[in-house]
Amino acid sequence: MNGLQAIAFAIACGFTAAGFLASLYRIANNGEAGFRALFGTPSQILWSLLLCTFAGPWIILSASLRVWRLGRMPAPWLAFATALSAVWSFCSGVVIVQMSLLAAMAMQA
Repeated sequence: MNGLQAIAFAIACGFTAAGFLASLYRIANNGEAGFRALFGTPSQILWSLLLCTFAGPWIILSASLRVWRLGRMPAPWLAFATALSAVWSFCSGVVIVQMSLLAAMAMQA
C-alpha cells in the first residue's frame, strides 16, 4: 500500500466511524448528533467525548451541507468544511487503524 492509499484508507475509516457513531446517536436519542456535551454521569461524559471526538467529521459535513442547500453558505465555505472534515477523518482514522492493529497483535500473543 503506497502513501496515498494509506491516507485514503485512514480518511475512509475515520469518516465511516463518524457516520456510524452519529447514526447510533440518532437511533438512541431520536435526534441529530451535535457538539453538545453531557456531564451528568461518567458514562455520559465518556459517550459525549467519544461522540464529539469521533463523530465530528460527520457532524460538520452534514450540518454544512444542510446550510449550503438552504443557500445560507457560500461554496468556498462548504469546500473548507469538507477539507476540515477530511483532515479530521484522517486523524481519527489513524487512531482507529492503530487501535485495530494493536488489538490484532494482542490477540495473536
